[in-house]
Amino acid sequence: QFSKRPVKGPGSMPLNFDAQAHRRITAPDLKSAVAQAEAVIGRAGVAGRWHHLPRRLEDDFKLGTVLGSGMNGSVFAATGRTCHYNGQAFAVKTLQLKENSAEERKQLANEVQLCLEIDHPQIIRIMHVYEAEDAVSLVMECMTGGELFDRAVEQKNLQGA
Repeated sequence: QFSKRPVKGPGSMPLNFDAQAHRRITAPDLKSAVAQAEAVIGRAGVAGRWHHLPRRLEDDFKLGTVLGSGMNGSVFAATGRTCHYNGQAFAVKTLQLKENSAEERKQLANEVQLCLEIDHPQIIRIMHVYEAEDAVSLVMECMTGGELFDRAVEQKNLQGA
């Protein structure tokens, strides 16, 4: 059973909603997504996690083996290189921007915006976003234990047995 209380972001700030349409305001592109996330959680909450060239993913993280792959690309294991994340495990998904349509880029911008705004213990957290000319890399918490879909199927089979 889900609670009917409003969804809130970090610091008990309400998420960015359009009260008239009763839906979340969506961003048309990555630049707008950053601006809208800043409006919700503050500039400091986004600026420290959103990186542009010349800063690159490889400056802060060492990429490792492939953890999994899907429709939008592969997810790689990564290890932090900076003193704050030194040796800590992460997952990195890099999405190519050139290959996506304008609508797909809009969907990506909205997903990134939402993930930057939400801090919930049961939702994977995007720790950093690295934007390059033709790609965006999402550095996320690394969740172990296998595929969620496989676990759901196994749980269903156990309940039916």
